Amino acid sequence: MLLDVEQSLTRSQYLGCLHAFIGQFQTEIYMLRSLAIRLRGHTRQEVFGWAASLDETRYRASLMLDRWRYFNETASERVLESATETAQFSPDPTIDHESHVCAELMDMLSRTNMFIDSLEDFSPDDVRMIGEMVEALDREIQQDREHISRIALELEEAAGVTVTPDDETGLLMIDEPTAIANSAQQFAEAREQFAEHLRTGC
Repeated sequence: MLLDVEQSLTRSQYLGCLHAFIGQFQTEIYMLRSLAIRLRGHTRQEVFGWAASLDETRYRASLMLDRWRYFNETASERVLESATETAQFSPDPTIDHESHVCAELMDMLSRTNMFIDSLEDFSPDDVRMIGEMVEALDREIQQDREHISRIALELEEAAGVTVTPDDETGLLMIDEPTAIANSAQQFAEAREQFAEHLRTGC
């Protein structure tokens, strides 16, 4: 459903996908920086395995960005707004905002990859430069990361089952799921599905 361009999306589902993207992308760029540090002071040939891992990591990051870009393009007309979600999440990251951030990230990662492609050996200055490029990528998503993390926490706290005593019998009764609990479930399910899509393309 998430990837079917004919199907609508709730705002909760879209935000779950955003949370998945930020978490997955951040993991990849941190891994990129960590691998670059392992290469410091060596040539590609001297530590071929680590260099190959670095290339795999930046390739995965590029793929994730491309999948996120395409999802935003197709989601722009699919997200159905409800009054409940508008009140619940406002102000939240819009699809237009995320598309702009994605374009910036693609440009920054492309320049990072071109710089790494030009290297045959990884001097301390080169590795420092890669670290600064990763920090710039991280700063680009910092505001959205903080915002979506707050939303995720609020939804996770709201997702718990509420148990209250019945007025007549005094027995403990499980309340019906609230609108926010339904949003939390949609958010969590979309996050899990989209994280898998970002990793595998499926």
